[in-house]
Amino acid sequence: MKRTCLDENAVYAVGGYDGHSRHCLNTVEVFDLRANRWRAGKPLREVRSGAAGATMRDTVEIYNPGVDDDWALIPNMSAPRRNVGLLFVNSSLMVFGGDEGDSHLLDSIETLTMDMGRGQRAEFVGRWQVIESTLPQPRSYSGLVLVDKP
Repeated sequence: MKRTCLDENAVYAVGGYDGHSRHCLNTVEVFDLRANRWRAGKPLREVRSGAAGATMRDTVEIYNPGVDDDWALIPNMSAPRRNVGLLFVNSSLMVFGGDEGDSHLLDSIETLTMDMGRGQRAEFVGRWQVIESTLPQPRSYSGLVLVDKP
């Protein structure tokens, strides 16, 4: 399964599983909304399946197409997880649930604060933090939507 992320002018399809040869992917495809066509993007540093992406200004995941067109590694979370829900909220990445690569589903939520005020590059403030509140039910492959209420 390939995960997608939308920025202002493009949709990024990142990593995933090819479904035929049973291999995870490091490929990135970018759909240009203005030109209405796909192009190859800068590949991930590692193969990833069950990844998630969120838009932070002009940055997708920890990839900055407007500055250096490269992927950067981020700090490790408290535990390995895949198939998570991910949002960017109030200058923080928030990761919800997921699984550990087996049948053990997670109900934990982790946050990583980003400093978006230093030029155009997103920078990390500290490490991932597990928050006290958990999901009402452990889950994996979930979708999340941030609703802006008036």
